[in-house]
Amino acid sequence: MSVLIAAAPLLFLLLLIYALWGVKAPDMPPTQKAPLKRIPELDYIRGIAILAVILIHFPSGLTPWLGQCVFSGCSLECDAYLTERLEQWAVPFFFICSGIALMLQQRTGKYSSFGRYFMPKIKRVFLPYVFFCALVFASTPNKFNLASDGLIKTFKAFLLDTAQGNLLVYYFIPLLFTAYIAFPFFAKAFDRTPKLMVPLLLTLFLLSRLDLSSQMFPPSVILTLTMFFLVFGMLISSRLATPNTKRSTTTINTLTILFFPLFGVYGICFDRWYLITYSALVFLATLHFLQKHGKLIPAPILKSLSFLGENSLGIYLSHVIFLNYLRDAHYITSLTSATIIYAVILALSAATGYLVNKIVKEIM
Repeated sequence: MSVLIAAAPLLFLLLLIYALWGVKAPDMPPTQKAPLKRIPELDYIRGIAILAVILIHFPSGLTPWLGQCVFSGCSLECDAYLTERLEQWAVPFFFICSGIALMLQQRTGKYSSFGRYFMPKIKRVFLPYVFFCALVFASTPNKFNLASDGLIKTFKAFLLDTAQGNLLVYYFIPLLFTAYIAFPFFAKAFDRTPKLMVPLLLTLFLLSRLDLSSQMFPPSVILTLTMFFLVFGMLISSRLATPNTKRSTTTINTLTILFFPLFGVYGICFDRWYLITYSALVFLATLHFLQKHGKLIPAPILKSLSFLGENSLGIYLSHVIFLNYLRDAHYITSLTSATIIYAVILALSAATGYLVNKIVKEIM
């Protein structure tokens, strides 16, 4: 058994090569100017992920009560376990969806120049990011005193808070822009030689495994994981049936569906740092279920997830503001009270996210 466990990462790599080596670019030529329609399954997945992100950042109180309810009382251990498991797929979902969406947009000829590619992202992502950073900055006046400390000292304190304090929760946005910058280079390689993307994916996988073996998360690990999930999404996009393509193949290669669960079980049971396998497993299983059996889910739930997914950026940025008022959370005394508070934060964040999305559309 120990030999099998030790050899599992190598087997995973071999099976990944077998499952993805035949990947091809979508049939649509890059010069076609067809407008890209939204893929509902991606909005559903983003909606699920943003629900998990809010739960991760929720003050200690909700997950322990949930743990006591489900696992009979191991509140602290269950709190850490649930948070860790949510972190392993919630944020990666967004990067995988970004890889899929960016690749499909590039295929429709939307990005004819770097300016047309990058400027809309600055308006859609960076401007709201700066605005909400300023709100968080303004909501902590005791830590920052511009009048007495001066501009330079206050700015240094702001940067430190971004790295270690309240603004650390926004780490996703700088990583997202890093992915945006890297995407044109990956896409160019993918267009010229699609099979080169598989060795790139495997290289990123190995690099993350080497760094994760130290049981730490240095910046290099986070960046490597970001690039892995971006490239992984780009590869998935070539297997996706969308309103803009006439591909009649199944949404995801059947072998991939079979292989990732096998090693996902290994990652869950034997290796708590096996983030890539776990995230890929959950994403593929979720996407496959939504595209094959999404009609089994009641329409109101799908519409709610779609709404959350479409406005996920604004929800992500705004929920921190509302959570700042619940840091102590001493009034969370039961699962009922925790659920009500969570629902209120979600509703406020969703309304704010919708307004942010409307404003951004007006600007663009």
